Amino acid sequence: MKYFLSTFVAFILLIAGNAYALVIPQGGKGDGRIQTAFYTPTQVYNIKASIGRAVLIQFEEDEYLDEEMGLLGMGDATAWNVAVKANNVLFKPLSENPDTNLIVNTNKRTYAFELSVLPKGKQMDTYVLRFTYPKKQMISRDEELRDQVSKEFANKSVNVKRMNQNYWGYGDDELAPTALYDDGRFTYFEFDNNKDLPNIYKIMPDGTEMLLNFTVKGNTLIVHQLNKEFYLRLGTKVLGIVNKGFDVNGRFNYHGTGNETDVRVLREKN
Repeated sequence: MKYFLSTFVAFILLIAGNAYALVIPQGGKGDGRIQTAFYTPTQVYNIKASIGRAVLIQFEEDEYLDEEMGLLGMGDATAWNVAVKANNVLFKPLSENPDTNLIVNTNKRTYAFELSVLPKGKQMDTYVLRFTYPKKQMISRDEELRDQVSKEFANKSVNVKRMNQNYWGYGDDELAPTALYDDGRFTYFEFDNNKDLPNIYKIMPDGTEMLLNFTVKGNTLIVHQLNKEFYLRLGTKVLGIVNKGFDVNGRFNYHGTGNETDVRVLREKN
């Protein structure tokens, strides 16, 4: 059952160099106070409010706080007025220094927010925050891609039999590669030739991002490692990529070289 709370008592920018990930939602092409962020459960979203102005968070249409799973908790509940109805959370600061955090658990997801109040006229505050959610579609192609890769990389380093294509994406579709796969050691990002190439980041265990180096072969970017999650960034656009076929152990390189067709031979010294 959906319900209403009149008062409850009880975060594509990353701030680099910190021990945590804080996401500042980005304003749209119209009014910058109407903001969007792509949802990932490992991030904290920063909301900047102003005294005397309300902030609205809108979740997915079929997402809400119910009596069984619903939870809303605030570090300093006395300094904020909070109301919840359907997929909307509305709140506004009541005091001059109410900076705190907000945790929301809906019927579908858990959200973490950092709430702070801006001095009047100093920065752009948040009026409305909406989320972009992971889409239920794979980035990589399946049998068609397997046949293509088998021909294109014949006698090269990609082991088609061991190829993992179980990659899923969320965020800005414009950055999506035409194909994405790994061979148990390297990760391959294929792009159209007319596309600007994004930077590729690895998501670290603490939620921070690390810029990765890659080599280019034709229209393919080759990252010399595997990872459970990547971010592609180009300007303000961000695409999150999840490797659902990730194997933390990878696989042993029995050849001892970077090329599957070569074998390193060790000779005993006389």
